[in-house]
Amino acid sequence: TGLAGAFDTALRRDYLGELVPLSPEERDCLSWLAAGMRRKRIADRLRLSDRQLETRLNGARDKLRAVTVTQAVASALVLGLIEA
Repeated sequence: TGLAGAFDTALRRDYLGELVPLSPEERDCLSWLAAGMRRKRIADRLRLSDRQLETRLNGARDKLRAVTVTQAVASALVLGLIEA
């Protein structure tokens, strides 16, 4: 089981981006939230309207099968899809 577990971990690490296909924009939005930035500041920094930001965050939330955006950020961090 040790070899199988290592193989499974390596596969998930190498192909997780394909399994959870977050767009670069969704990753950026989640990363900035994880770093503690407020939504208005993220929208300004990425030159998005508030609505566009919410669309990206909700898309990431749905792809990660999270109930809240906060849960999506936590999941993306745990899965190694973003860094804080």
